[in-house]
Amino acid sequence: MVNLTIDGKSVSVPKNTTILEAARQVDIHIPTLCWLEKVSTTGACRVCAVEIEGVDRPMTACNT
Repeated sequence: MVNLTIDGKSVSVPKNTTILEAARQVDIHIPTLCWLEKVSTTGACRVCAVEIEGVDRPMTACNT
């Protein structure tokens, strides 16, 4: 399991869970445009870009 804190909310998720999936588990809405459940994620639209502590650029939540 991986422990994350998203907008002050703690969540434990299995390894390989995306940030988008983890956020949804704690009722945090991250907007998406190109993400479709059960379809490979490309992160092409960049709508779901989020800041990650320790990373110097925004990352896409749908495939990170």
